[in-house]
Amino acid sequence: MCVRVYLVVCMCAHVYLMVCMCVHVYLMVCMCVHVCLMVCMCVHVCLMVCMWCISWCVCGASHGVYVCACASHGVYVCACVPAVLMPSEVSTVSIGVGIVDDTLPELDEMFAVRLLSVELLGMPEPGSVPPTLGLNTEVQVTILSSDQPFGTFSLVQSEYAVTEGETLVITIVREGGRLGDITVSYAFNDGRGVAPGDYTEQGTTVVFVEGQERAELVVSIVDDTLPETIEDFSFNLLGVTRGNLGNITMATILIAASDSPFGVVGFSSSSAMGVVINNPVSVPSEVQLIIERREPRDVATSVMWEVTRSEGGVASEDIAASTLAGTLTLASGQV
Repeated sequence: MCVRVYLVVCMCAHVYLMVCMCVHVYLMVCMCVHVCLMVCMCVHVCLMVCMWCISWCVCGASHGVYVCACASHGVYVCACVPAVLMPSEVSTVSIGVGIVDDTLPELDEMFAVRLLSVELLGMPEPGSVPPTLGLNTEVQVTILSSDQPFGTFSLVQSEYAVTEGETLVITIVREGGRLGDITVSYAFNDGRGVAPGDYTEQGTTVVFVEGQERAELVVSIVDDTLPETIEDFSFNLLGVTRGNLGNITMATILIAASDSPFGVVGFSSSSAMGVVINNPVSVPSEVQLIIERREPRDVATSVMWEVTRSEGGVASEDIAASTLAGTLTLASGQV
């Protein structure tokens, strides 16, 4: 009896385990089915999106035009996109070609934009004629010169100081671009210094060939014998055939004073030969020495003098103290 009851209990337990295993398998299958359904839904959504995009592209555009641009100097330039779409009912579209902003001095440059082909997108209507390219399929584009390709011309310095008999060198420099041959015009302008008496002019133009950076003009300063104060004249850059003038376009030239411009002061010939006087016995005597000034005499001049011994040093024993030294003033025009 007990054995029978035991067997019944075992069978019930076995049945229970079998039922649990079935339920577990069912749950696993349900989970797999759920995952599959989720995957299928994602795929379906992706397909719907793709179909919608394809449908929009096909229905929204009627044909596309492919363009390409080639620079005449061998530089290849491409538009923003290799093709441009013209939707239905649209008659014009724009092609964008990017121009690079560099810092290189360049002359005018050209390139061409050329239409290569035209293609109809979407399903053509029965009997429709496909689009074709017309006569105007190429456009020439010119990029104007930039970054001072011909250069900027200026002087090295704005002031020169020279003396008579010296050679003056005026330097013109070319900065920036050095393309092309450029003619620079200039002029000398008299001041107190006048050509050709005080300096020699050197033409009115100078040519910079392509690649040349500087040019030098040689000006001779005349060495005369005329008493002259400081004299001046100027040099000016007037213009260039191409390019621009720089910051320094004028230079002032100063010629130092020469040949005793304020006169030559000294003892007269008679005094310079020496004066002999007797030694005074009881009354002090005075010796008169003549100072003269040679031209020019148009300014007042102050002359300082003193009495010295022949071997040097001030003579104080035989000369009155009040006349050991002094200052003489020569008025303008006074000899």
